[in-house]
Amino acid sequence: MYDAFTATQRTVPPHSFALRGESLRLCPQISPEIVCTATYYDGIMPVPERICIELVLDGLADAQKNGSRAAALNYLSLTGANADTVLLRDELSGETIPVKPKIFVNAAGPWIDFTNRTLGPAHPIHRRYERLAHRRKSPGIAQGDRRTRIFLRKFRRAHRASPAHPRQGDDRHLRPGHRRSGQCPLRGGRGRLFPGDDEKVFPGIVIDRSHIVFRFTGVRPLPSSKASLTGQISRDHSIRTLEAGGGLNFPVLSLIGGKWTTFRAFSEQVTDAILQRLNLARRADTKALPIGGGRGLPGLTQARQTWLAEQSRTSGVPVERLTVLFERYGTRAADLAHLISAQADKPLQHKADFSRAEVAAIARQEFVTHLDDFLLRRSLLAMVGELTLPLVEELAEVVGNALDWPAERRRTEIERARKLLKEYNG
Repeated sequence: MYDAFTATQRTVPPHSFALRGESLRLCPQISPEIVCTATYYDGIMPVPERICIELVLDGLADAQKNGSRAAALNYLSLTGANADTVLLRDELSGETIPVKPKIFVNAAGPWIDFTNRTLGPAHPIHRRYERLAHRRKSPGIAQGDRRTRIFLRKFRRAHRASPAHPRQGDDRHLRPGHRRSGQCPLRGGRGRLFPGDDEKVFPGIVIDRSHIVFRFTGVRPLPSSKASLTGQISRDHSIRTLEAGGGLNFPVLSLIGGKWTTFRAFSEQVTDAILQRLNLARRADTKALPIGGGRGLPGLTQARQTWLAEQSRTSGVPVERLTVLFERYGTRAADLAHLISAQADKPLQHKADFSRAEVAAIARQEFVTHLDDFLLRRSLLAMVGELTLPLVEELAEVVGNALDWPAERRRTEIERARKLLKEYNG
């Protein structure tokens, strides 16, 4: 199926099968009861949070270049709407911000219904949730209970994704990463954490609680369906339009479904719908538009080495350090290297592959508002299990210096981050 979908735009090798003998030679830890194995290639979005922030930065830069008006506002909530006005609340200052839109695009994902209800007259889309529980450090790919248990290598560790519980209740306060009592329980004690599951595929590998360094729950918005299994519900995307009326003078476009695989196509479809309503012509498309650090990205190994050498020559930053920045930020590493070289920089005491100037630059340039923004959404430090209390305290100092936080604010941010990580990520 994957080969058929990508037949005209193939960027990966086709699938292949290996019989039992070859499979056991390639992976001796797999169960000898297998008949064969199949290998197929798929795309992966290793750091979606960075993609999001780079899309915002690119959009703002493009608007400034073209003399357009655009703004990105962080930590806002919708509190209501009436006639031609939408009311937003600044979660930091408590200020209410009135906005008068011509079109309202509801891209709240799993919270689409709650957003529409807050608007007042709009009707819910009757979404359905699928919660995906993620745990770390386990290898391979397995199948069970009509759904796929996926184990994939990520960030030099293994990542376990378990299709979990469909939900249709009132989860308006549920956040990505949220785990609630009684949901996605971790079974087992000192022995197997997932008895009867992982052992079928890798009988010689025992996964216990000590192997977990981070866990989170992704929430996928699915349209309402009578299907008995969430796997039978379409992952396709669509736009549901609520025309002006019932107290609102503007239409509401609710974006249903979708995934990273198709986010560019979905975005273009939404943009076309908006442009048509505003009677404007499209000036550009994003089919081949690089994002953020992907712009000018050297592909081949030799081209990459040449790029790194040139940036090292012009910035004065050693190639070894530039390589780390390049792997983290793509070609944005060039600007960061020049910024770092212009000041007295030094590595973090508790995480030497990050530097103080690097962290400060990210805090200033990428809308960091809370310490956990950096820990969870501007870096992978939490997800790969590399956070320690001394490191969190050091980062609070660096980010605090960059954003002019007083001592009390820094202490508050450390405690906030500690509580969030404990409650949401185990």
